Amino acid sequence: MAESNHDSVDDGRVVLLISTLVTDPDHFARQGWANELARAFRRGYPVQRLRELLRASDPRIVRSAVWIASELGDIGTALLDEAVTLLSNPDDYVRYYALDVLTLATDSARTDMFWLLVHALDDPDSAVRGKAVRLIYWANPGQIAAARHAVQAGMLDSVVHESALQALTEQPSETGALFAEQLLSGSHRLQKQYGVILAARWFSAFPYLLAMATESTDKEIADAAKFLMSLQGSS
Repeated sequence: MAESNHDSVDDGRVVLLISTLVTDPDHFARQGWANELARAFRRGYPVQRLRELLRASDPRIVRSAVWIASELGDIGTALLDEAVTLLSNPDDYVRYYALDVLTLATDSARTDMFWLLVHALDDPDSAVRGKAVRLIYWANPGQIAAARHAVQAGMLDSVVHESALQALTEQPSETGALFAEQLLSGSHRLQKQYGVILAARWFSAFPYLLAMATESTDKEIADAAKFLMSLQGSS
């Protein structure tokens, strides 16, 4: 939600910030002005201007713009199309923050695009993959259902997706815990990723699963599990 209305925004200052971002993106970044510009959008400055920045040809402009978009909460849902495009960007940083926009935009509407977050489990960058694991952990039933539909439609072709997404719709059980163990012990990264997600979502019923994941010999999996374990400790 916006912090206030557009009347509280200094349009002249925002125009200056955007002009600086476009003409001297390195200076804009050094000055840390992305936070100030994000506040202006949250307070009601037209998000259309940010959409234009996300489509810029200069990758430095796109970097700042996608970070700003990731900070806008519900306002950023209007930028879903741009976020989808940015998931194919060669810059790992851009894809990382585009996932935040995608997740918020598919929270209650446009859930049909959530499958792209699931697809990011196979991103070439480990940080992006880790972000995808965390965001799927927080996914709501509508988002999971949309991802399952994408599997059925052939947009996600691994059988691991089909069985693991099905498990994410179920209540924890002994059978489910055994399945999660099998995923964590699997030979493919995708199996282990889903194992961590299930272990974290079922932590209250089967805490040993997440503890098992933190001891994985796969550092990426162990790190993801430790992060999710820290969330359980604070809940």
